[in-house]
Amino acid sequence: MDEKPKKRPWFQFHLSTAIVLMFMAGAFLLANPTPTRYGSQPNDVGYGWPVVLTERSMHGDPFGPADLWPWWWYGVLALDVLVPMNSMILTTIAMEWLIRRRARRQ
Repeated sequence: MDEKPKKRPWFQFHLSTAIVLMFMAGAFLLANPTPTRYGSQPNDVGYGWPVVLTERSMHGDPFGPADLWPWWWYGVLALDVLVPMNSMILTTIAMEWLIRRRARRQ
């Protein structure tokens, strides 16, 4: 009586994959609002990852920092969304492939 295990649907993820994706999403969300040095002035900081989406200039403004939005804002926003999303998709595919490959061998 050699019974084969029931085949999992392609859209059903394992718990370990979901946990890894949760930590990846947290890391990407933490990377975006973290200020990085950006610009020529020592007080200029940029926000966004992997590409700086906006910058704050902290010098010479009596009313506080001002946001300077570049003209390519939508392209940078798309890049800031697509890079983490693609890395999470590739991680999901790789982890599920490894888990299912190991299950087939057993």
